[in-house]
Amino acid sequence: MKVIMFSSECHPFAKVGGLADVVGALPKALQKLHIEVEIVMPFYKKTQKGNFNFSKHPEVPELKIEGTFAGIYPLYQSKIPNTDIPVTFISHPDFFEREGIYDDPKTGEGYKDQALRWIFFSKAGFNYLKNLKGRAHIVHCHDNHTGLLPAYIKYNKIPFKTVFHIHNIAYQGNYDMAYFPYTELPYEWTRPGEGLEFWGNLSFLKSGIVFSDKVVTVSPTYAKEVVEFSEFGMGMEGVLKAKGDDFSGIINGIDIDEWNPETDPLLPYHYSKDNLQNKELVKETLLKTFKLPKLEDGICLLGMVSRLADQKGLDILSQAFEEMMNMPIQIVILGTGQLIYHEILSSYAKKHPNLFGLKLGFDNAVAHLIEGGADIFLMPSHFEPCGLNQMYSLRYGTVPLVRKTGGLADTVLKVSEDGSNGYGFVFEGKEPQIFLDELKRALEFYKNKDLWRKIQKRGMEQDFSWEASAKKFINLYKSII
Repeated sequence: MKVIMFSSECHPFAKVGGLADVVGALPKALQKLHIEVEIVMPFYKKTQKGNFNFSKHPEVPELKIEGTFAGIYPLYQSKIPNTDIPVTFISHPDFFEREGIYDDPKTGEGYKDQALRWIFFSKAGFNYLKNLKGRAHIVHCHDNHTGLLPAYIKYNKIPFKTVFHIHNIAYQGNYDMAYFPYTELPYEWTRPGEGLEFWGNLSFLKSGIVFSDKVVTVSPTYAKEVVEFSEFGMGMEGVLKAKGDDFSGIINGIDIDEWNPETDPLLPYHYSKDNLQNKELVKETLLKTFKLPKLEDGICLLGMVSRLADQKGLDILSQAFEEMMNMPIQIVILGTGQLIYHEILSSYAKKHPNLFGLKLGFDNAVAHLIEGGADIFLMPSHFEPCGLNQMYSLRYGTVPLVRKTGGLADTVLKVSEDGSNGYGFVFEGKEPQIFLDELKRALEFYKNKDLWRKIQKRGMEQDFSWEASAKKFINLYKSII
């Protein structure tokens, strides 16, 4: 069986959020189960600067596109590091030759021609599929950026089976219908209620849902939430409900080879659940990296690696921040996102230089260091389809503090009142005080080092490898071929 995945991100070539981690790891697990996999993604400016041994695509060195976006576009290829899994890169001299992936770094907002960029990517992806000599059994499309690709396949009656993978339903790719002519798809699909139309707009997410053979999202709880509650479905609950049994949830896994505190090359020291002493040395390195002083013993270090956005609970965190600064904690945050949170967090970093370290942007080495060196990892998300960082944290003995939603509810078991069960801290509701109360509860447990070690070890014993999830994807693929 051959699977070709289309995505706007793939670690380590381009990463904004968890999508990149999934697309970088799931193919490895599938390959171990004897599935042939290829990834197709844009050739970003940032990607080109990486040391990935790019070469012209051996079979399809360039795409000749007619109609809208008429031109010749070179294709390049590399491999996921330390594997033989090919990654094909589609180039465009304007759409992908930019400093940002989705957002303009100068404004922190999305590029104004976003619709055209992803129409081009889906159209170019379809042309690539047509030019391949060997046929893919499954075309696996990730998120709204690839949502038009199943429509192109359906319209042209190409014998590919399609899976559309929703990582976050909040990002729907809804644009003014004035962009529709660029797609060159049938006009009748834009009529009210049809596959491309969503409240008068052109919707890439709806296209992916309607025109794919199967639709999957990233956790069983999230699959239920988006169908049953408008707060989570964000208008798409009826569209998803119409898919019936063709819509399901499969929990993400994590790459246990990359995320392993015993061997992680990005950690200055290694440790295991049976020998956690070196975790304290990683913590010291993390403090130095963020230029924070080492304070007295008993200070709990909180960490966060996140897109800085409302969805991730930055509103909850920012409202709680001043009270947090009166607790026995230090905190480090790595991320980028909405400009307002850049400004709010930067002001807090200046006000509390010994307690709060901030790095705006993404740095994979620093992300690993936070997972390894922090005591508690924060995820106060309003909604979280799956989440990966809580699973990384558990593997690294960094106890997660999460809001009960989506995949966080599926993967983090709340520590019981006496600490004898559970391996994370969980709060419900969206009020900052509820978050603060659970943080205070966690800090009380942190004072008891022996009990804290037991909580850490229980978390480290959990198995979130991709193997079980990959088997479920294979069953999904087999159900449609």
